[in-house]
Amino acid sequence: RIDGLPAGLPPGRIFDFGNWRKGGAGKFLEDKQEIQRRILEATSIARSGPRLELAHFYFAHGLSADAIGLLRTIETEDEDLSRRPDVKALRGAAQMMLGRYTEAEADLMDRNLNGLSEAELWRGATKASQGRWPEAVEHFARAGEIPGGYPRNFATQLALLAAEGAIRVEDFRGAATFIDVVADGQPTQAERARLDFLRGRILYASGDIDTALDYWRRLSKGEERWSRVLSERALVEHGLITGEISRMDAIAALESLRYTWRGDQVEFDLLRKLGKLYLEEDEYADGLNALREAVTFFPDNLFAAEVAEEMTDAFSLVFTEGGSDKMTSIEALSLYDQFRELTPVGARGDEIIQRLADRLVQVDLLDRASILLERQVKFRLQGSKKARVGARLALIRLLDRRPEEALVALDESVAPGMSADLALERRRLRARAEFELGDADGALRLLAGDQSRDADLLRADIFWRTQRWAQAAGVFQRLVGRSGQDGRRIDDRAAILILNWAVSLSLSSNIEQLSR
Repeated sequence: RIDGLPAGLPPGRIFDFGNWRKGGAGKFLEDKQEIQRRILEATSIARSGPRLELAHFYFAHGLSADAIGLLRTIETEDEDLSRRPDVKALRGAAQMMLGRYTEAEADLMDRNLNGLSEAELWRGATKASQGRWPEAVEHFARAGEIPGGYPRNFATQLALLAAEGAIRVEDFRGAATFIDVVADGQPTQAERARLDFLRGRILYASGDIDTALDYWRRLSKGEERWSRVLSERALVEHGLITGEISRMDAIAALESLRYTWRGDQVEFDLLRKLGKLYLEEDEYADGLNALREAVTFFPDNLFAAEVAEEMTDAFSLVFTEGGSDKMTSIEALSLYDQFRELTPVGARGDEIIQRLADRLVQVDLLDRASILLERQVKFRLQGSKKARVGARLALIRLLDRRPEEALVALDESVAPGMSADLALERRRLRARAEFELGDADGALRLLAGDQSRDADLLRADIFWRTQRWAQAAGVFQRLVGRSGQDGRRIDDRAAILILNWAVSLSLSSNIEQLSR
C-alpha cells in the first residue's frame, strides 16, 4: 500500500474523486474558500496537507493548471511530500490533461506506481496522446477498465484514447467496449461525433467500407471540428487508395483542413501527409516547407526527429537523384537557399554543394557558385578535400576575373596530404592568378619543372599576351605534336594551335620554320 493513499479505495486505485470533489459544482466556491482558510490558519510546516487537499479538489473539478500551481509550491516547501508516489501520480495526471506529456511521463513512470491499475490507465493515456500506440495499448490492457466514480470529462477523454489505441492494434472488440463507456455516459454532441468517427474506423478496418464512408461523409459536413477534420482526411486517404482522386486534389483538400484544427497530433500528422504528397508531385519547396512546419511547430512530438530525417533525405535526393535537373539553375539555387540547413554533413552534403556549384558555373552565375564553395572551404572540409575544393573555388574566381580572390582561396585551402597532381594543379592556378595580376615572370617561375600539357597551354597564353613570339612558337610546337603529320583529320583545337604556332613564327620572323 502506498503511504498517503486514501483509506477504503479498491485495490489498484490512487484517486478518490468522490471525496476530492467535496460538495460538487454547486458548492465549489464554498468548499474552495474553506480549504484556503485552513491553509492560511496553518503554520508554515502544516500547510502542505491542506495545500494537497486543495490540489485534489482543483484536479477533481478539471482545473489541472491550478492543481499544478499548488503542487509546485509543495515541491518547493515540502520535498518529502512531493516525492510521495501518490503525489507524483496526481502531478503526472494533471500534466497529461494539460498536454505536457514529457513532464507527465516523468512522474507517472515512477516505479513505485507499478502494479497499480489506475497508474497504468494514466500511463496509457499519456502514451496514446503522443501517438505511441503499442506502448499505450499495453498500459491500457494492464489497467483493465476505467474505474467507476471518475468525472465524466476524465472518463470520456480516457475512454476515447483507449478506443483509438485498440483500433490501432485491430482489437475491435476492445475498442467497442471503450466506445460503450462513452456512449453510456450521456455524451455531448461533440463526443457523439468523435464516437461516430471511431465507429467508422472500426467498420472500415473490418471491411464494411460503405457504412464507414457514410459515417465520415456525414461527419465531414457537421459542426464538430475534430471529427470533421479527421473524417475529411479519412475520405481523402480512401480516395487516394482507390484512385478516385488525384494527389493534387488530395493536396487541395488537405490544405483546406490545415487551419481548421491546430496545435496537436492531428495537425502534425496533417502536415506530414501534405509534405509527402507534395514531394511525390515533385513540388519540392511546398513539400519540404510542410515537413519543416511540422518539426518547427511540434519540436517535442515523438515523431519530430523522424520527420526531420525524412526532410533531410528528401532534400538530398532532390539534388543527387535528378530532381533538381528538372529545374532551372535559378530554381535549384532558390530551393537550396531556402532549405540550406538541411544539407547533410559529410560526403553527401559536399556532393550536393559541388553539383549545384557546377550548374551555376554553366549558366555564368559565378559569384553564387563562389559563395557556395567558399562556405565549404571555410566550414565543412579538411585535408585534401579542402585543398581540392579550394582549387575549384580559385578557378571559378579566375573565370569571374577576380585573381586576387583566387589567390585568397588558394591560401585559405592549403592542407597537408595533397597528391602530387593536385599540388601541380594548384601551382598552375596560382601562376594564372599571378599573371592576371601583371606578374608574368613570377607566373613562369611557378610553372618551372611542370611538363604537363595544361602548363604548356598556360605558358603559351603568357608568351602570346606578352608578345614573346619566339618562346610562344616553341611552346605551340610542343602542343601541336604530330597533328597534321599522321594522316588523320585535324580537329578544331589542333587547327587553332597550328594557326597560333604559325602566327608566332611569322611575328618572330622565323621564316624557315614557318615554311616547313
